[in-house]
Amino acid sequence: MTLATMKDVAKLAGVSLSTTSYALNGSNKISDATRQKVLEAAKQLNFSPNAAARSLKTKKTKIIGVILSDFIGPYFSSLLAGIQHQVREDGYDVIVISGIETGERFIRQKLVDGMIMLNPAIEDSVIGAYASHETPFILMDRKLEGDGIYNVMINNHDAFTQIMKHLVQQGSKKIAYMSGDTFASDNNYRHDAYQQVLKDYELTYSRTFECDYTKEKAYQIVKHLIEKQEVDFDTLACANDLMAVGAIEAFKEAGINIPNDIIVSGFDDIELSQYCYPQITTYHINRYQWGRKAGEIMMRAINKEEGIHTHEFTGYLIERDSTKKASN
Repeated sequence: MTLATMKDVAKLAGVSLSTTSYALNGSNKISDATRQKVLEAAKQLNFSPNAAARSLKTKKTKIIGVILSDFIGPYFSSLLAGIQHQVREDGYDVIVISGIETGERFIRQKLVDGMIMLNPAIEDSVIGAYASHETPFILMDRKLEGDGIYNVMINNHDAFTQIMKHLVQQGSKKIAYMSGDTFASDNNYRHDAYQQVLKDYELTYSRTFECDYTKEKAYQIVKHLIEKQEVDFDTLACANDLMAVGAIEAFKEAGINIPNDIIVSGFDDIELSQYCYPQITTYHINRYQWGRKAGEIMMRAINKEEGIHTHEFTGYLIERDSTKKASN
């Protein structure tokens, strides 16, 4: 007799895997009617919410958990698609989890066979707690060593160094940096590269504006600087493309020409960077392949195959109009 899975319960109840897990774990994020529908489906299938009992024969749930950042932008969509497509080749499904405590509970109760984290702002101590449950754990966009921890990351320092050197080559002398979440590891790597290039080229101007990776916040910051007449830089290097888009919008509204008056660069090469005006100089990472690599390493870890614990992705600089002055 084949044991029912959470996926079977979700299908019978006509709801998503996330909703099913919420119902089985007593979450208040769903209605009582939906919870009852899931519980009835579970009862009909003789499904036990205790994963140890449910996977008595297979010892596997065939589900991979993915913990996303609180900020969900276009950056994540193709990356998540890569993970999903890769693990489905091995018969696995992906469940997206929001919230640190929820993710830890999924691991503790063995509701997933592996966990992938796409949140660079999570503290190392929290990650250590996750990894202590002996469930394969993959970190993306940061590096942390430990038993059961795998790293599939971008070399953010090298990538942002390429952007900074390009800006210097364009004649930039006063380069300001618009940061993402200051607690995020990817932002810290990029900020370190910013400071290192300034030092290497003996550029004394240094100014950082703390942002949150969003277009809206970047727009507000630049608009405030313009109103206060505090734009004393000739270049703004942004930690992602969305912030570059917001900054450019504010500059353009004030009649400031990009790039002849101020140069602006981004990072990530999201689709929007090609379709705004001017097009944004950025750094490209194949996020779909990055996701597939995470899925591949997860499958190897679950199957206890030998392999490297850290895989580093590199990309390439894309020079577009936002850094091309007319004189160049």
